[in-house]
Amino acid sequence: MNWSRYYDKCTHCGTEEWKHIGKGFCKKCYPLMKKLEIIEKWDTSNISSLKVVKPINIKAITLLIKSNKIENAKESLLKQIRSQLHLYKIYNSDDTVDGIKIENLFYSISRITNNLSTSNVFREAANRYNYNFNNDQRRIICKDLLMILINRRFYLNIWQDV
Repeated sequence: MNWSRYYDKCTHCGTEEWKHIGKGFCKKCYPLMKKLEIIEKWDTSNISSLKVVKPINIKAITLLIKSNKIENAKESLLKQIRSQLHLYKIYNSDDTVDGIKIENLFYSISRITNNLSTSNVFREAANRYNYNFNNDQRRIICKDLLMILINRRFYLNIWQDV
C-alpha cells in the first residue's frame, strides 16, 4: 500500500512514518515548505507580498519595515526553516549513526540553549556511544536528540539595533 495516492514516501524527508498532507509532503515538511514559499516571496517593494507567518505578525512586519530589518528577518527565517527541513531528512535517514553524530547533536543543543559552558562535557562522548551502544540504540538516541532540535521555535535575533 502506498503512503499516499501518488507517492511512496515524503518527497522531502523520505518518511513513511508521518502522514501525507499534500503535494508529496508529510505532516512535518508540508507546513515548513508552505512557510518557505511564503517568505521567499517577501518583497519590500510590494507590501501585499509580506504575508504573515509564525513567529511574525503584522505588527512585527510593520516594525521590521520601518527599521529596515525585513531582509534580515527574511534571511534568518529562511535559514531556520531550511535547517529544520534538513533535520527531518537526517531524522528519517537510514544511515549508520556513529558516536560523533550524537556528540555533535549534544553540542548543537548546548549551543542553541546558550549553555556553552557544558559543551565540553560531551567531548569524547563519541567513543562512549560507539563502544557501549549498537547502531539501533544509537539511532534511538540520535532521533530523540534530533527531536529536541526540530521542535524548537523559530526566532528572530535582529532586534538589537531596532
